[in-house]
Amino acid sequence: MGQSLMCASKDDSPETHVTHSEDDRATLVDSLLKDTREELGRADGKASILLSAVGVVVSVLLAGAISRNWNPTQLASFEWLWWLGTLSGTAAIVAFGAAVWPRVEHPADKEKLTYFGHVADFKKVDDLSVAVARRASATDPQDRPIDQLYTVSKIVAKKYKLIRWGIGFFGAALLLCTAAVAFSQLSG
Repeated sequence: MGQSLMCASKDDSPETHVTHSEDDRATLVDSLLKDTREELGRADGKASILLSAVGVVVSVLLAGAISRNWNPTQLASFEWLWWLGTLSGTAAIVAFGAAVWPRVEHPADKEKLTYFGHVADFKKVDDLSVAVARRASATDPQDRPIDQLYTVSKIVAKKYKLIRWGIGFFGAALLLCTAAVAFSQLSG
């Protein structure tokens, strides 16, 4: 049986009735969940690459400093810029690390059985079997995909927020550290 929804068009025309079947709803939820899971993979990939890139830059800087017997105190009055850049670089590493950190908690009760963590929380297979039977008979089959869509979407949004913060911190670190070295060279 179809479900009637009121929808207004973008051109402020009068509201119209649009009928959506449960199959349409399920198809939309499944499509959105698939897209969201793909986006989760892309976000993880971006964060991993950026974390690796920051690691390479830090390694090169450390190797250069160690091989030349250099330290930031040689920057004289611009040393504070270097340390501020270092702090910003550390914040970038933390942000990228947090973006790739596995998210395995879910606020819902394990009896809802909405993701693998709920299944892993059961100590006995028999308890899991009872919970599966209870879940299957007590809820709408669309509840689980909608719950997953909501949860995975929140995870993706958080990962992208951390990636943006990490890029900002890393950009600031590069700018501050470069400025410290350049100003020191120009003044000396």
